[in-house]
Amino acid sequence: MTVDEFLVNEYSSIIDLLDYHQNLFEISDDVFVGDYLNIRGIIFDFYKTFCLLDSGFENKLDLKLYNDIVSVFNYSNSIDFDKICDDSYTLYTQTEHQNLRLEEYKKEFLEYKKNIKFKFIKILNIKLFIFDHLMWYRANHSDKLAYFLISQKLKNNLTTINIIEEYSHLHASQIQFEFEPVDEILKTKYELYEKHKLERILSTCEIKQGQSYQNLKKLIDNKQHISILKDIEDKYIEYLVSNIEFQKYQMHDLIIKEGDMDEKIYFLFAGECRVTVGSSMVGKIKEKQIFGEFAALDKSARSATIRANKESIVMSFDVEYKLFDRIPCVFSYLYRNITNELIKKIKLSNDKKF
Repeated sequence: MTVDEFLVNEYSSIIDLLDYHQNLFEISDDVFVGDYLNIRGIIFDFYKTFCLLDSGFENKLDLKLYNDIVSVFNYSNSIDFDKICDDSYTLYTQTEHQNLRLEEYKKEFLEYKKNIKFKFIKILNIKLFIFDHLMWYRANHSDKLAYFLISQKLKNNLTTINIIEEYSHLHASQIQFEFEPVDEILKTKYELYEKHKLERILSTCEIKQGQSYQNLKKLIDNKQHISILKDIEDKYIEYLVSNIEFQKYQMHDLIIKEGDMDEKIYFLFAGECRVTVGSSMVGKIKEKQIFGEFAALDKSARSATIRANKESIVMSFDVEYKLFDRIPCVFSYLYRNITNELIKKIKLSNDKKF
């Protein structure tokens, strides 16, 4: 029995809970709605504010979905993966591979942990996405909230994400709300009409699907090779990067042209590229190397031309610099990593000259 099979079997209650919520609103693997989990406090702040301003705002379905979200969130946070790792290693080596070293076991356990956390994040993001859209729809149809929404230029807004930067002053709430479930139920049951209503929100709102989600997953799976993403958590990478694309190039195909203006960062997924300045070749880019990051950072013209030396697969993406004020700590890692990458490239260039 593999480590993953053993863990799935031994901690089946976690998988069972994930499967329940995965199937609750028929969440498919290719649905990606964005990062609502990291702004859950802001979403709930708005909700509590709306409830204070309109005494009839809260209803049964809101409360049920709110309890669902907070209960699952609290449960996911309560999972002690370090303890599970230690306990399961002891059990696994007693029954299966007695000679398996702890370091080797931990490597496989990390994959299991990553998959579990990724599924919880996805489920919670989708539930929050539904809750947020439902909240704003009802807010826009509340007569008692009309003046507040109009005075704050929030009328006809559809999601909290749409206004999170422009109305950051609203989020510094003077009231400290407690976000605890009224009834902590890990498997909330919805009536059929409630499920249909919530699923309609999921199906009719704009959701990124298919290739965009797969590309994000590929990027996260390979982040250990992408030096500028070092020490940045997966959940923040979803914030940080956008427009992820994979493209195949044949030998001599142009990837970047000297003098062009664009802000994409590139990562050589497979193959090899050459770097030329003018008519002179100045270097090569090997597999799993990043390039183009400095022009993207200072928004300058491309300083070199990049062409494929052989069939190559290149991943490109944009960095959402506009989010700096919201997540400055993440950008501190990004800028540190880019600076370190620049120092390495300058040192390599000097070593070649001398």
